[in-house]
Amino acid sequence: MIKVIAFDMWQTLGTYKFNLLEEALKLSGLNMSLEEFIHQKGKIKIRKDLDDKGRFVDKIRQLGVTDDSKLQKIEELYIDAHESIFLYNDALETLNGLKKRGKILVIITNVDAYAHNKIMKLFPRELFDFILASHEIGIKKPDKRIFLKLIEKFPVRSEEILMVGDSDEMDIKPAKLLGWKTAFISRNNKKSKYADYNLTSLRDLLQIAE
Repeated sequence: MIKVIAFDMWQTLGTYKFNLLEEALKLSGLNMSLEEFIHQKGKIKIRKDLDDKGRFVDKIRQLGVTDDSKLQKIEELYIDAHESIFLYNDALETLNGLKKRGKILVIITNVDAYAHNKIMKLFPRELFDFILASHEIGIKKPDKRIFLKLIEKFPVRSEEILMVGDSDEMDIKPAKLLGWKTAFISRNNKKSKYADYNLTSLRDLLQIAE
């Protein structure tokens, strides 16, 4: 029986109304793919003297964007994106249904503090039993250590944990390696060959986790 359900946050429970990284790349004028942009941006060491917005813009500056007008537009884009954050229409209904059935609800997310604080305001207080946010603990998925912190908190058997997410690499594969059950969520009918369950709606969890 599933006792603990761990959720990825972004593109699983909620998201921006537009793809921030994709739009930032367009504004930057950098000649690279989105995948390369994300990879290169992730390799840049963050500056601790800047806030999250400043770090986002500074990383793009370090990638070679020196035009101040472009950087200003990217900063404005960052603000607009975070003001547009929303939850999918099946998120709260499903979470509340699972909570009423006595399930332990956990968040495991890669996120900066600014975005995390914005999206958490959309959830009722006390909905989640445990939150593992990368900006707070200094570990990011797919590092297994962030997943192991859940087991440290709730000493249940591996097969009693269900990981729900939209990424094979960040959510499904690392959870499977620990023996957890897994559910891949895609609202455009993508399928995972690694997950135990493929979902098109979070509502499907109400049957899976009975």
